[in-house]
Amino acid sequence: MCESNFVIISAAPKADSHMTAILSKEIANAIVDPNTYADDGRLHSILTDIRNGTPVALAEPDGFDPFWVVSRYDDVRQVSLNNTLFASGLKQLSLTSKIELAKLRAMGTELPVLAKTLISMGGDTHREYRFLTQAWFQPASLRQRADQITTAAKEFVDKMAGMGGYVDFAPDIAFVYPLHIIMGILGVPREDEPGILNWTKQLLASDDPEMNRSGASGANSEEERLRARFEVFSEFIAYLEALRQSRVGERQEGDLASIIANAVISNAPISPEMAVGYYLIVATAGHDTTAASTACAMWALTQDRALLPKLKAHPDLIPGLVEESVRWATPVKHFLRTATSSTQLRGQQIAKDDLLMLSYSSANRDEEKFDRPFEFDVERKLGQIAFGYGAHICLGQHLARLEMTTFWETLIPRLKSVEAAGPARLIVSNLSSGLKTLPIRFEFD
Repeated sequence: MCESNFVIISAAPKADSHMTAILSKEIANAIVDPNTYADDGRLHSILTDIRNGTPVALAEPDGFDPFWVVSRYDDVRQVSLNNTLFASGLKQLSLTSKIELAKLRAMGTELPVLAKTLISMGGDTHREYRFLTQAWFQPASLRQRADQITTAAKEFVDKMAGMGGYVDFAPDIAFVYPLHIIMGILGVPREDEPGILNWTKQLLASDDPEMNRSGASGANSEEERLRARFEVFSEFIAYLEALRQSRVGERQEGDLASIIANAVISNAPISPEMAVGYYLIVATAGHDTTAASTACAMWALTQDRALLPKLKAHPDLIPGLVEESVRWATPVKHFLRTATSSTQLRGQQIAKDDLLMLSYSSANRDEEKFDRPFEFDVERKLGQIAFGYGAHICLGQHLARLEMTTFWETLIPRLKSVEAAGPARLIVSNLSSGLKTLPIRFEFD
């Protein structure tokens, strides 16, 4: 990559005249292309060039509305903290093609999203809905679930031990361990967990022909991909609505589905649509990020033969392994914000209603913040920004850390050796992309 990836054009002459940084069409198209995110080397080459060339730059890709790429850690943090100036949910929440936007509008959705969730709320509404379950995900409450999480970790480590020294770690362990825990918190029967996992994969990885329902590439068959995605969404929502109906008037202790179904918001019962949207974000985000980060940590163990002995000798470094795996994986690649009034960011003039893409992938490799950002370092001191920042910081971040820490504290003392047994491959998605395959060979002590 080189400086020719950028094109600088003059803005219309004004008293405060400035130059607008615009990415080349090639780079703008690459940023929205889901296949870019399945090629880690190419993705980070592009993002490094953007960071070091024009950290805030306008992208005008084919088939998408224009948006500003915000690539540096401090800028992503600044935008995330100012939810009044940079609002979530006024327009798109994630990169959405014009074709999909047209279909969503034709469906009569309130926002250009399939369902309204915490991510799309702002202000007092967001605070009230978040407060509804926030206590459940705080460290004090999670300590009461420590035994449950430890039991789950031991179950999946034992499962791995019984696999004869070979496992595709991503789908067989990393995907299902955090899913089991969050489904227990939500109140979903264990026999329904595989269905929830399939719906989640088919929604979040709808561009990946190996994971979506249609078996079609989004680049070649967008109409088919969207049809299959809406079909999956309808099935998922129907299941969650049945779950809600089963909980209305029947508050079950320790069951988050009951708390949400019987909630009172602004002195009125929560609407069925909002309750189901709440279920949706808990059921998907509640395990997807943890799964991707857990798989990434195992990938690191296969890449650095000195890492496992180091962790066995110094188990106090396991929290660092967890934090670094979240930074390295950055499972959620971006979210969009909408400017509510004109402003400037790194000298670029942002107009009212402009979209800004917060590139968490780029921020977590920012050379201005991280020493040796492309090295996996469990002793790194500065934290990652993959969980977001400000009012919309991940509600389940403490649960995710506890799940991963417990898993590795259970596995590492028993793990004698581990190595790659085939290529590690990433999910094709510009929103939520982690490892989809990670075949490994291992020995237990």
